[in-house]
Amino acid sequence: MHVEDNTPGSQFDDAPQRKPTIIEEPNGSTTVSRQELHSLIWREPFVKVAIMFGVSDVAIASHVANTNSIT
Repeated sequence: MHVEDNTPGSQFDDAPQRKPTIIEEPNGSTTVSRQELHSLIWREPFVKVAIMFGVSDVAIASHVANTNSIT
């Protein structure tokens, strides 16, 4: 999973809920913006987010812990 950090210093304001833009790369990896991942993590259980990306909920929790994605 690759997370793009293209936020211009905003605090992830997420007004309307919309389906995130998840890009399937040719090499099989998945890319999502940092803002969209943050929004998903706040809206959905880790298990559901993990299923979207084909990883375990522990992988999502580890990513959040290592990058402070929740704050």
